[in-house]
Amino acid sequence: MKIGVFSVDQSPFLGRLLKELSLKRIPVDFVIFDEKSTSSKDKEIFNRRTEGKFQVLPYEKFDDIKFYSVSNHNSEECINILKDQKVDLMLNASTPRILKSEVLQVVNHGVLNMHPGFLPGYRGCSCVEWALKNFDPIGVSIHFMSEEIDKGPIVIQEKVNLLGAGNYSDIRTNVYNASISSMAKAVELLVMNGLKIVTPPVDGGTYYKPISDEIFKIVSSDKHIKEYLVKSKGKKHE
Repeated sequence: MKIGVFSVDQSPFLGRLLKELSLKRIPVDFVIFDEKSTSSKDKEIFNRRTEGKFQVLPYEKFDDIKFYSVSNHNSEECINILKDQKVDLMLNASTPRILKSEVLQVVNHGVLNMHPGFLPGYRGCSCVEWALKNFDPIGVSIHFMSEEIDKGPIVIQEKVNLLGAGNYSDIRTNVYNASISSMAKAVELLVMNGLKIVTPPVDGGTYYKPISDEIFKIVSSDKHIKEYLVKSKGKKHE
């Protein structure tokens, strides 16, 4: 079974994901970097969310993995690499693109994505922040990517453990940690079952737009977080 990863050179998640997979003895054959660099805005958002609490690991230590660089994950160059590799499964670790159908279809069993929210209820953007606003459980969904955003078949869903979390950056860091862990679990599950797990595409739910700065200030405040941790305790996602 051949497994690859879509990523960017400065992804905070790539090294952690490669480590989690190696601990499960799941080999990754190659990584394809998109040359589009992480924007200063995205870096600012990540730093604001985690305040340095998320442990970033260098991917360079995994010298048994082949690394490619392409101008765009949707480019012919990328598609040709995927064809040449005859890849069975691709994992998304920070692609800056909405992957086109040509890319999704050339991968034998599809592209796996980690989504910070319970699907289908929380599709789209800022799902953690909207869940905080709505006092709903925060979860992670590992699903196959499809042409429609966040509507591909789900492999696993897990509720994020917020034990010990005291503020917004604690919660966001726990979400990122859970995303990496859940992705590795999902890949392990798929490998053990010969990639034969079949679930129907996800429909319905709500597509959320990026949360406004005004609402973000409210839901990320220590006061709101304390209230959220009390009100959401024991609540199950629908």
